[in-house]
Amino acid sequence: MKNYRYVLILFLSLSNLAVSQISLGQDRRYVYNNTKDTIFFTNFLPKFSTIGFNPKISLCGDIKIVDSIQVDGIGRKELVFYFNCTFFNSQHGGTFDIDESVEIGKYEIWNLDTKSVIFEVIDHKKTNFNRFIAGQPKANGNTCYKSDVTFDDSGTITVKNVKTDCSVENEKKVKSRGKRKKDTCTTTDARGKKQEVVYKFIDGKYAELRN
Repeated sequence: MKNYRYVLILFLSLSNLAVSQISLGQDRRYVYNNTKDTIFFTNFLPKFSTIGFNPKISLCGDIKIVDSIQVDGIGRKELVFYFNCTFFNSQHGGTFDIDESVEIGKYEIWNLDTKSVIFEVIDHKKTNFNRFIAGQPKANGNTCYKSDVTFDDSGTITVKNVKTDCSVENEKKVKSRGKRKKDTCTTTDARGKKQEVVYKFIDGKYAELRN
């Protein structure tokens, strides 16, 4: 009888988890509390080029729950979601030819009790562009941003090892010219140490801690 009860409890727990995640993904919403509550994720778009064209195509992977933490000490644990989207922009006219793409990875912390975002941070962003606009120099190349983002049990967020590094793509180009050169930049402070930015939940909102 005890085994039967254990199996039943396990089945019910797994069923509730499945219900919570049934709309997690391309629908861009999260259903929880036995389908009684829903949060809707807002779309985020990158800013493209100097003339502000919006992307024509976007591809987003499934939204993932990567952590649950008790930030405010009240009610349900807050959930940490991760988004990864790539946006493509292709615009061509008499005075411009633009092809560019942007890949963005982003964390969002949601308070399930208030159904609101209490923090968001981008952990990587990569842009490739080839732009011609009349009256401006032709531009092509790439930009990169990457960081390590961690969350502890109290909800403190640490962003460290920030890098702007496109060395892989640039190394391929310089090898074809018989040279070896890397375009690598690591964000550092005045003492040459890698920056580390810490955010803590204080008085109802996240704030950056200053040294």
